[in-house]
Amino acid sequence: MSEENLAQESATPAVDAEVLQRSIEALERKNQELIAELRTAKKSKAPDGVNVDELLEFKRKAEQAELESQGKY
Repeated sequence: MSEENLAQESATPAVDAEVLQRSIEALERKNQELIAELRTAKKSKAPDGVNVDELLEFKRKAEQAELESQGKY
């Protein structure tokens, strides 16, 4: 019976290592996708003369007004 336990114990780390390796590879792929997305977003900046802070404040006020009209604060 101890031979069975040894066989199971030696197989488990190999399986765990494979699972971890696949997980790492998936995370690296996702990281690369996000980096590419970030680079694209940085390239497509707002046009000159547009104040992003003003736009964000306008959006916040519009959302607040909508919530207030629904009775939510």
